[in-house]
Amino acid sequence: MSCQKLDEILRLASNKNISDTGGAQAQKGISFQQVWALTRMFDLESTGANDFLFLFEIYQDVAELDSSTLPTNITIYQAKKKDRGLWTWNELTKLGKPSSNKKDLSVIESSPIGKLYANVIAFNSIEDFSSSGVFVTNAHCNFPLKSRQNASQVTSVNQSCFEDTYHDLLSEALTTLHTGGEKACPSWIDIRRVPIDPESSHTYLQGHVFDFLNKHYPQNANQAKSLIEALLVHIAKLSVNTDRSLPPAELLTRHGFSRTEFKSRLETMEQIPDHEALLVDGLNTLQKEGIVGFIESTKVKAKLTNISVQKLQAQMDPDYTNFLADYIKWFFSADRSSDSIQQIVSAAENDLASDYSLLTRDIFIAYVLSGTIQCVDQISAN
Repeated sequence: MSCQKLDEILRLASNKNISDTGGAQAQKGISFQQVWALTRMFDLESTGANDFLFLFEIYQDVAELDSSTLPTNITIYQAKKKDRGLWTWNELTKLGKPSSNKKDLSVIESSPIGKLYANVIAFNSIEDFSSSGVFVTNAHCNFPLKSRQNASQVTSVNQSCFEDTYHDLLSEALTTLHTGGEKACPSWIDIRRVPIDPESSHTYLQGHVFDFLNKHYPQNANQAKSLIEALLVHIAKLSVNTDRSLPPAELLTRHGFSRTEFKSRLETMEQIPDHEALLVDGLNTLQKEGIVGFIESTKVKAKLTNISVQKLQAQMDPDYTNFLADYIKWFFSADRSSDSIQQIVSAAENDLASDYSLLTRDIFIAYVLSGTIQCVDQISAN
């Protein structure tokens, strides 16, 4: 039964009335979309959600199902960043102000709100299933509300709260999207502003995830950056090459991300000791002793982050795994228990660098630092 319901949902992806492939302009906001989606996942996990399933680039930008096995609700998100100014009524609906002359209501179809609403009502045919939509953005909106406030004064607003003349015009226009003569229901759409600056979205996400880890996985809090990078790489893969004609199972594999998968990433992170502080201390020591310069140190740090990301993805670079096997043998070939990190790095360069001449020095040092930590772990475990 659960598979049938999910298949029915995914088959709607081929509906030409709701397909929206975006384009070059839409690609500019892809980072904003992905950062927001990850923020949403961490929020759901933090508040104790039993299950969820995210679909990327099938229905608008992101779709969230309340279950990966027996869904009863879908929320469709259109996530758009705005570099400057407020969203105007015309930008969101293409309708113009209610006070102007008679409108061509069909323009709603190509507007952001119209596209989102068309996706929402596409699910009306599925029994015992509800749908809603949210326009997510970093900017405020500029149009009047029934409360005599302006939308720019609130962070979230339901379309039913629009000032009467705006609400009535929108309702009339959205009704044109119903093929069975039904009356539109603007309340199915919310507009939500989120505090994500597109220019520093990764910084915002890192702080958000650090807070989550500090609360739920305090021993792994310093792994926020590598966890984020691993998740963003995975979501980026789920957000490209959408072919809505594919069978439901393949669509789900290519574009779906469930709570089970999300939890699996967190569990993998738990199994990887947090060596961030040790690696930073070791690198700082090497810089202080003049073994690496500032620029080279920055490159080493970037490579160490990359190694952490690969560990979380369980997809290690063969160059690293080959080096690590040789390095562990070399490390334990002598007693290095009293050696400093600078002595270990210098000895490794003397003994191993010629065998790995294709590696740049910053990568070689990153491999040595990472390998040394693993050797120390083995010593501590015995």
